Amino acid sequence: MYYAFIDESESPHGSDEPEPEPFGYGIFYVGCMLVDDHQLTSINAGFERVRQRAHERFNIPEDAEFHGQCMFQYKDDWIGLKRKHRAAIGIYRSLMNEITASGGVLFVRGVHERQLKRRYGEHAHDPHSLALQYCLERVNFYAESEGIRNIQIVADKVSDPAAHEGMLKRYKLLGSKEGYVGSDLAHIDFPFRWEDSRKYFGLQAIDKALFILNRAVRLNRDDMSSKGDREVLKTAQILLPHLHRSSGISYLQNRKSYYLMPELYPGYQK
Repeated sequence: MYYAFIDESESPHGSDEPEPEPFGYGIFYVGCMLVDDHQLTSINAGFERVRQRAHERFNIPEDAEFHGQCMFQYKDDWIGLKRKHRAAIGIYRSLMNEITASGGVLFVRGVHERQLKRRYGEHAHDPHSLALQYCLERVNFYAESEGIRNIQIVADKVSDPAAHEGMLKRYKLLGSKEGYVGSDLAHIDFPFRWEDSRKYFGLQAIDKALFILNRAVRLNRDDMSSKGDREVLKTAQILLPHLHRSSGISYLQNRKSYYLMPELYPGYQK
């Protein structure tokens, strides 16, 4: 069985003047980690080992949730890492290494929110739903090329799951060509499973991967004097060999996509 663990992330908006916003700002992302049973078992075991070590060394709760923002801000389950920056980044990198060691494949698609609204006006889709569509198009295309027949979607709970899934069901039914690659999502199983991320290491894995990639995309590569920025980039780079080449950001008004290719990261116009 194959599973696609789905999560979303949003980057802050930059200044609206002059246009465009700095690269990577104002983006709504959806990320997916595609794994089979064996790969998921590897991630579950690896994440549990990391969590147990964190509990033993830093008194982190035994049932702590690996959540990117909480770990960076040292809050909730991760308050015990406050002023232990080296330990925090070490734990984060250990988790990224567990993802890559599993052999899972990562897909990330982002939509620039302001350009979406400017191009389509009142007819613009919700950026979450559109980014989800774009991401699943790539997953479906990959499944077809690799001979994968069915993929179960496991997504982090959102406020209105019926709306997102309803749009995709319609898209699947019509075989819509409104996406960049046009697909009937034939390899995607419906209905989705909308789950609490605390209970699933797969959801925690894509949360943390997407969080660090989102931050790394926004780095100013002309000024990497900050040690923190360098550590973010090094952590994100662990994932790049497993980031599918179709991952990128859609700037719809400009009709451009920026692909997050490993050798060209963080951004490259193609």
